[in-house]
Amino acid sequence: MDYVIIVIPAGLAVIVAVVFALLKRPAKVLEHRRQRMLELAGELGLRYYGTMDALALSLLPSSSLFEKDVPRSVDNLIAENRNPPRALLFDYGQADAPAQAADLRNEYEEQMLYLVAMVRLPDTARAVSARLHRKDWFGGPVNVKGLYALQFEGDRAFGESFLIAGEPRDAISRMLVKPVRQAIMSWSSRGPQPVVELMPEWVMAYVESEAGDRQAAQKATALLSYASGVVKALGEAG
Repeated sequence: MDYVIIVIPAGLAVIVAVVFALLKRPAKVLEHRRQRMLELAGELGLRYYGTMDALALSLLPSSSLFEKDVPRSVDNLIAENRNPPRALLFDYGQADAPAQAADLRNEYEEQMLYLVAMVRLPDTARAVSARLHRKDWFGGPVNVKGLYALQFEGDRAFGESFLIAGEPRDAISRMLVKPVRQAIMSWSSRGPQPVVELMPEWVMAYVESEAGDRQAAQKATALLSYASGVVKALGEAG
């Protein structure tokens, strides 16, 4: 009987320790990501701004990703140390449903997290709003309506690789000249393929991301380089 009395508290202690570790894990994971993104800012010669407040969130350009009617957050914001910055990297969190808490940083398991790179177009260039999804084995994203493919003479690969959302189609087709298509096709990193969103003044590339992704900094660097390449191609195309 004494043996049982000793074992039960020990077992409870183990359970409590495991539960406590699971509860603390999200905070540790998020802190590790913050530290890595802080280091990345230094490596890229950019400034680490941290968390974007509600006012700054309202200034994000119109985008299918930046929904206004759900709780959302921007963390680990990295940008040029200039006003206004022309290049940004950040974690964008979005709640699965409007009923969830507004402070997404405390909702580690209750939000969709995206790694986002945004690069501003040159003052002399403007883009037609369009969103490009790379096809996968299942075709394309199942929750996006109105997707279509564009065909370009001598460039079968692009039409077979991407589905596009946006109108008018003829204007988008004229914008996607060969150098621009080549820049959009240039993503070669492993893992999820980024969505490319062209806006009148910005190019944005984003991928879904887990808070504990050990390759987040490498993906962020690749995303920024990728978006910059598309901006360069659009700028040169006029």
